[in-house]
Amino acid sequence: MATTGVNVVMNPTIRFVLATTQGLSTRAYREFDDRKEHVMTPSTARRALIGLRLTLGAGAYALPSHAARIFGIDPEESPAMDSAVRLFGARELALGLGLVGNAGMPRWLVLGVMSDGLDVLTVVLGARERRLGVQTVAVGGGLAAAAVALGIRSLSGAQPVKR
Repeated sequence: MATTGVNVVMNPTIRFVLATTQGLSTRAYREFDDRKEHVMTPSTARRALIGLRLTLGAGAYALPSHAARIFGIDPEESPAMDSAVRLFGARELALGLGLVGNAGMPRWLVLGVMSDGLDVLTVVLGARERRLGVQTVAVGGGLAAAAVALGIRSLSGAQPVKR
């Protein structure tokens, strides 16, 4: 039986956490074979992407100063920082809510991959110009790159929108 998907290499600790959070019993966990490849399906990637977007969006919109600090930005340096972080939160909420229903889902995935790809590029350029701190590059770039990967994986299982 052929399985298509992203092959993920995981260490035993990560596998155990994933197994227990997915409700697998200890016996089922023991049946995980270290030599087998684990696959993330497009629907799993889509659910993870929805969760990531809605969590980030709601957090950034509701608690902009706290979100800025997580990204390594001091909100006290600029009074406009809260508004800028809320703009980011609003974008994430819109992209996440656009994925909740099936109608037009591929369009929302493409828009998300494009915006997250531009986020990665922005972080790379900011790091190259030494305008961003290590925490901002790690958190911002890491989350954006993860969202790009999840979006691309989700697109591999999306049905085209009929016109």
